[in-house]
Amino acid sequence: MMDVRPTGHRKGMFVFAIAALAAFAFLAMSPAAPEAGAQQLAQKADKQPAQQGQQKPQRLQTEDIEWFKLCQEVPKREAPQEKRQECATSYEAYNPVTGQLLLMVQAKTVPGQAEEDRFIVTVPIGLFIPAGAQARIDEDDPVRLTFVYCLVQGCVATLLKNDDHKLFLDKLQKGGKLTVMASTLQGQPYVSGIPLDGYTKAMKGKPMDVKAYQAKAKTVSEKIMKRRADLQKKIADAKKNKEAGGEQKPQ
Repeated sequence: MMDVRPTGHRKGMFVFAIAALAAFAFLAMSPAAPEAGAQQLAQKADKQPAQQGQQKPQRLQTEDIEWFKLCQEVPKREAPQEKRQECATSYEAYNPVTGQLLLMVQAKTVPGQAEEDRFIVTVPIGLFIPAGAQARIDEDDPVRLTFVYCLVQGCVATLLKNDDHKLFLDKLQKGGKLTVMASTLQGQPYVSGIPLDGYTKAMKGKPMDVKAYQAKAKTVSEKIMKRRADLQKKIADAKKNKEAGGEQKPQ
């Protein structure tokens, strides 16, 4: 795989992704099918006897940390003894039951240096890396993304040509929805979309305090863990009711 940045700078470039993904240890399910865990739990819950008068649970939406900006001081490539500010305007979407990262989008900028703009996405482990990925704003023609490396939490993809990043970030400010498309190992399409409402305000506004971000991440984590526990309890209760009914002798 081709990396568009020198190794030393790459670590600073993606430190936001690493920090965000590692902020809280979400539970991950099978990598071959990123949403399989949530689907399996929901399907089990759906199989509860209809005569019990229970309604099927509605389709769960993703748990998101919507557009926010974090900034930090990092060493300059040309003069490591000096520092410069780098910012990342991000959006994170997680599986509402398993907590697995479904999509992270980042617009990385360096104030006063537009040539350093970078568009970065992180998608789940288990996708077919050689096929690459695509990103599309609304109904525009999609742009191709190249995977550069994978972390434990997901695989990172970006635009191959440095000159394309600023143009794409400019388009994000005018769009309504961003869609990222890839392929699973089984050849099935993996599509994830997020709204662009709030992107421009976050990108041009003041950066969020790290502690405020951590508080948001904690809230998301707690919601996911509670939802997962509730579903597991519902499945366990249904199993007990089924077993209790099967032990009754026919009249």
